Amino acid sequence: MRLLIGQIIGFIGTGVWILSYQFKKSRKLILCQMAGNILYITHFILIDALSGCMGISLNFIKNILLYNREKAWTDWWGWRPLLITASIASMFLTWRDWFSVLPTVAMITMLLASWSRNGRHIRLAGFFISSPSWLVYDFHAGSLSGVVCEIFALVSIALSFIRYGWKGLNGDGESSVS
Repeated sequence: MRLLIGQIIGFIGTGVWILSYQFKKSRKLILCQMAGNILYITHFILIDALSGCMGISLNFIKNILLYNREKAWTDWWGWRPLLITASIASMFLTWRDWFSVLPTVAMITMLLASWSRNGRHIRLAGFFISSPSWLVYDFHAGSLSGVVCEIFALVSIALSFIRYGWKGLNGDGESSVS
């Protein structure tokens, strides 16, 4: 029953994450992904995939910082090194096999891309590194919703390039109409 509930929660998280890439403004994208993070943290706990849980937990913290980027406390230079170090440490703490590396690769990639505050960079990092890493990890961990999520995320990111064009996603999109 625990696994079934975990998969259901994961599929709800999948819907939220797929939707996130359709927001042109980075702030809306981040807020939507934070909701998906909470659902996926719960999902990974329930299916006993702790490396994934930690990767998403750190991603949630990163998204809190990015969402509040106009506040002075988020400008501290040490956030990125701290989150990268925490990601590597969590990999070792939750180590099961070599697949435990993949959430760490995905988290660090998206951390660096997201800090650019550039919608194009975020989508490219997601398309070429983060989503493929999560896809392989999810398959290995038995996260059916995670596999579906990453397939749809890849399609959704591609659609966002079609909808907004290459130049339309340059910068954070805050001055553009969504």
